[in-house]
Amino acid sequence: MRRRAVLKDVVVVFSGGLLSDSDHPERCALWRFAAALGASCALQMDVACVTHVVSQQADTGSVRMALGHASRQIHAVKPTWLLDCATRCYRQSEALYAWTLPVLGGGGAAVGESSKKNRKRGSKRSGKRKRTSSPSPEFLKFLEFLEYLEQLRSSPEHDSE
Repeated sequence: MRRRAVLKDVVVVFSGGLLSDSDHPERCALWRFAAALGASCALQMDVACVTHVVSQQADTGSVRMALGHASRQIHAVKPTWLLDCATRCYRQSEALYAWTLPVLGGGGAAVGESSKKNRKRGSKRSGKRKRTSSPSPEFLKFLEFLEYLEQLRSSPEHDSE
C-alpha cells in the first residue's frame, strides 16, 4: 500500500495539547505526519466529519465527545497509532491504541474494568484529584522520530531537490 493511502478517508483532530500551533497547524509535525499518510486534519472536533481523535490524554473534551457519540463510531486513539500506521505502512486496528473514559462518580477506574477493581480503587481515593501523567517512553520515541523528520525536511540537501 502506498504511504499516502494508509489513512485515506480518515479525518483527524488532535487533542490533549498535541497541536502546538493552532494558528499555523500545518507547521506542527503531527499534523504534517497525518497528512503525509493521507488523512485530512481538522482544527475543531466536528462529530459530523471527524473519524479519529488523536490525544496524549484520555480526559479531554474531544476524547469524551468521540467516545460518547452514539450515532457513529469516532475513534479516540493514542499518538502511537499514527507512528505504527506509518511504520507498518498499513492502517492499524484502533482497538490496540484506544482511549477509554473513566467511570463517572465511581472510583476513577476505566470503563471495562471489573467491579472488584472499581471497589478497590474507590476505597483508596478520597476527594477529587486531577491525574497527571508523564508521556510514555513510546510517545517520547515518537516525538524524537518526528523531530528527526523535521531535521531531514529542513536540511540543505532536501531544499536542493
